[in-house]
Amino acid sequence: MILAELELYADEFEFEDFIFDIDNHFSKHVDKEVFVEGRNLTWRNLTGTKTFTLADVHQVWRELVPSNTDYSFVIEDTDKENVYQARCCHHDCPTGENFTITFKENEDEVNQELEDVEDSLVLEFIDTFENKVYQLPSDHFDKFNKKFNHISDEQIEYEFKTFGWEKENEDV
Repeated sequence: MILAELELYADEFEFEDFIFDIDNHFSKHVDKEVFVEGRNLTWRNLTGTKTFTLADVHQVWRELVPSNTDYSFVIEDTDKENVYQARCCHHDCPTGENFTITFKENEDEVNQELEDVEDSLVLEFIDTFENKVYQLPSDHFDKFNKKFNHISDEQIEYEFKTFGWEKENEDV
């Protein structure tokens, strides 16, 4: 189900609707750690991840969209709790960059939930909880940045590190 959508060249009312939808769906995740896995990024089709703490609800989309061009952005719910799919289309990736966004529960909240669960259910709960929230794939990607194009590889590497991303190793 689409939670928020911003079309290319949206007017001010469509943008306000988008902001309202983001506020409505993601305010519950403020102060949580966010893991983002990205695929088909930039004109170079990069793949990678980024981790940040959601200090402002609008980071959920601003961390993923380019700041120097027009774009469209859509974010959807998945069948997994605290996991969302997003797509951003722009000049350097008109077919769309794909993102999987996962919010990690605050450890204090998790500890409180564990205290509330009966002892006989604790182990089962932890196994289920870890499989859905904490376990990352064994082939978890390095970090990336998708903002820049038509610049040298050295400049891209510098910008990746500046914004807290790292380019995926291309050993294959």
